[in-house]
Amino acid sequence: MAGTAPSSAAGKLARFPCGPKTKYAVVLFWVIAVVCMAPLAGKLGDVQENEAVNWLPSSAESTQVYKVMEKFQNPNEAPAVVVYERREGLTDADRERAKNDAAAFNDLEGVEAPVEGPFESEDGKALQMVVPFDMGDKGNGWEKLPDFVDEIKSFDVKGDGMLVYVTGPAGFNGDFAAAFDGTEGALLLAALAVVILILLMTYRSPILWLLPVLSAVFALIVAMGIIYLLADAGALTVTAQAQIILSILVFGAGTDYALLLVARYREELRRHEDRHEAMAFALHRAGPAVFASGVTVLLGLLCLSFADMNSTSSMGPVLAISIGVGLLVMMTLLPAMLVIGSRWMFWPTHPDFGTSDPSEQGIWSKVAGAITPRPRTIWVGTTLVLAALSFGVTQIDSDGLSYEDSFTNVQDSIVGQKALEAHFPSGTGDPVIVMTDAAHGDSVAEALGRVDGIVPDSVVQSPDAGGLSYLEATLTDPPDGDAAKDTIERVRDAVHAVPGADVRVGGSTAVQLDTREASSRDNKVVIPITLIVVFLILMVLLRALVAPLLLLGTVILSFAAAFGLSAIVFTHLLNYEGTDASLPLMGFVFLVALGIDYNIFLMTRVQEEARQVGTRRGAIVGLTATGAVITSAGLVLAGTFSVMTAVPMIFMVEIGFLVAVGVLLDTFIVRSVLVTALALDFDRHIWWPSPMSKADHLPGQGDGGHEAIPAKVPALVGVTAAANAEIAHTAAPAAFSEVSPAAAPAPSPWQKTDAGVPPIAPVGLTNGAAPTPAMPLIPPVAPPVVPAVAPPVPSPSPERNGTMGRVTHENLLAGPPATLLPELDEARSLMDNGTDATEVAARFPDYSRAWATLADAAFTRGSVVESYAYARTGYHRGLDALRRSGWRGHGPVPWDHEPNQGFLRSLHGLGRAAAAIGEEAEAQRCFSFLTESSPAAAEALVAPRS
Repeated sequence: MAGTAPSSAAGKLARFPCGPKTKYAVVLFWVIAVVCMAPLAGKLGDVQENEAVNWLPSSAESTQVYKVMEKFQNPNEAPAVVVYERREGLTDADRERAKNDAAAFNDLEGVEAPVEGPFESEDGKALQMVVPFDMGDKGNGWEKLPDFVDEIKSFDVKGDGMLVYVTGPAGFNGDFAAAFDGTEGALLLAALAVVILILLMTYRSPILWLLPVLSAVFALIVAMGIIYLLADAGALTVTAQAQIILSILVFGAGTDYALLLVARYREELRRHEDRHEAMAFALHRAGPAVFASGVTVLLGLLCLSFADMNSTSSMGPVLAISIGVGLLVMMTLLPAMLVIGSRWMFWPTHPDFGTSDPSEQGIWSKVAGAITPRPRTIWVGTTLVLAALSFGVTQIDSDGLSYEDSFTNVQDSIVGQKALEAHFPSGTGDPVIVMTDAAHGDSVAEALGRVDGIVPDSVVQSPDAGGLSYLEATLTDPPDGDAAKDTIERVRDAVHAVPGADVRVGGSTAVQLDTREASSRDNKVVIPITLIVVFLILMVLLRALVAPLLLLGTVILSFAAAFGLSAIVFTHLLNYEGTDASLPLMGFVFLVALGIDYNIFLMTRVQEEARQVGTRRGAIVGLTATGAVITSAGLVLAGTFSVMTAVPMIFMVEIGFLVAVGVLLDTFIVRSVLVTALALDFDRHIWWPSPMSKADHLPGQGDGGHEAIPAKVPALVGVTAAANAEIAHTAAPAAFSEVSPAAAPAPSPWQKTDAGVPPIAPVGLTNGAAPTPAMPLIPPVAPPVVPAVAPPVPSPSPERNGTMGRVTHENLLAGPPATLLPELDEARSLMDNGTDATEVAARFPDYSRAWATLADAAFTRGSVVESYAYARTGYHRGLDALRRSGWRGHGPVPWDHEPNQGFLRSLHGLGRAAAAIGEEAEAQRCFSFLTESSPAAAEALVAPRS
């Protein structure tokens, strides 16, 4: 149905990306942006900071040691510990070979300091040497380690019986770098394949998927270019993990936004002949929900900036930038390309103007139907099941992972570490580093040597420099184990106790300990901040307190259940030793931000519908209308995160699995079952303290915070001046989904009116049964005389003899046509059994059609006033739907366009009921407008009854 595009400020903004001329400017802008940013995006790996010490806050002792180390040695130096092992005992040839190798290692590129060793073990079965490798002061030095390690391994002589291993910091970090080498490209391809597959299943079009994917690629390139500029300027710390996650997030979240927009665009194409206008309406209607959800995710991720860990705090802006760029691209570039591509992009199906929109019934309608009769039982049961799953968190240790436990497979450096531990002190090549003022160097060295866990006589004190003293000591335990961390704590206690000494303890084990402590602090600080920010966003968006609290509670419960279920899988199925220390925080922020994202999509639709038809019906409609698209979006996001499980790193597997499981739980259980059941059970109270929560607030009166839809409606419904006034000031259609016929007191059947005429018999009064009060909001009318037992089809009041004769469309006064009888029989049977009007309306797929059916059913069973009320509700609801599709109160309303039928049927029912109670002018207006706007409807609605 053609219409006029939105003319408000927001409407004009929505028209810009899809204007007949501006669409080309939008595409050109993004093409230029990609061309400029592509070279920079390719260099993002060059500015990565993957050394653990750079991830820590400046307040950490290990960070402070690192900053002053350059006075004594190169802080960018990564020592490789080379171990030679012959289990039968070393030979002289072995010793000679090791000396020759040491001399050769001195000549390798990157080896700036002399090689230390070889040193022979006490058992005579192994030799070890330390080869210092200078990674340089650029962020990409970490990536050089795998090649350096491979170069050392190339000196091994196969088959001579002596085994050669490379371990120590260079070996461990080389394995980490190798695990990430090429991973980003492979994961992007895997994520791309997942997105394409789900888009093909969703759209069933071999063409349409190209545009969301191309938009996501544009967004990724631009986001990576911006992040590179910030990282190169020192404003951000980018890690390999962050770069992988940002790529996944752009594809996952960006495609989600594309799904929502395309779904609304396809709907509008059926209502608008001009595709530019259809897209303007799609952006105007869907844009606010998409924007609100995107901003929520963005702000939720920015909460990571409050973390002490540099790697975590910088990941927040990195990911927020990726979300922001993705949102901007999907709201501008994608609409422009869709409009340029026209309707053929949807081939083989075409959303042509005037065609019927496929019903969003199916599984989500059935889910809503299953929840509606017993919402409290369902939400309590669902909560208990999710709470039970959350107890799985007790099964796993989240204090961090050792090097050995950080990989999904066995790494060469781990094998080398075990060989080193078999013949030498476990901490060889990875010492404890202690920095103190020169005046107290000897006292600190003495205290350090007495600490349990330090190899006796291993303390080495370098010459003082710059007023500082530098000490090293060897650990008796593996440097990445819990025992070594306990030793660091004892070392700090001992050296800090030296009177007057200003001491700092560092080294790789101290870095791990400081990382664990900083992560623990971040969990206690960032998680509450994230909850507060998300709650405030929800409160502003929904203009309520109860709904945000409930939604926040559901995502917390969803996270706890996902973490508990994941912990069970990690511990009992995959046999992982624990999780990375940052996993709880990262998983929480991702799942809360993304979980609230989907709840926003649902609840904004529920609130929109609740303003029209009440909260209970709105919850059902919201779930049914959003179920399919949000499910597709959840599958996309879960699928893209799940590809991270292909990385041979425990942390990446855990975060990918946790987020994927959490998103699926939120999509299929929390959003569809728990939130819907809560909305149904809490009913209007969920919007407290907004006006929508008040008992005297009726649907259609707005919520006090949203402007009324400006309406210059045709003067069709005006039984009295009061009714006309109400229509003129109504923000949205008046509906009765939350007000049953028993909601208002009925006048006494014996009460006399001012005219001395007995009032209309109470609706439903038959054979002495208790009277059913009239519907509220029905304008007062001069009541006709109606028998106590109403006939099946009402007739004009005897007091208004000749009323029908003055209505020129007498043929429209008959009851519903035969084609509607099965539907009416179902509705009438439910009403006769005492089923609430809201529940009856919920059985039908379309809002205005539901109320039209109720009106027909009430009319055929003799309840004229009730029929009038239901028809009036359906009329307003249908009118609102027409207005949203661009109709402006004049022009044809095609009967063969199924969404229009509820409106036209309600209009017919309104005129029929008005005539029956003697309001000929009202009936005349209704029938005249019906025949003028839709002759086909008038013909269909007077079809002979069987």
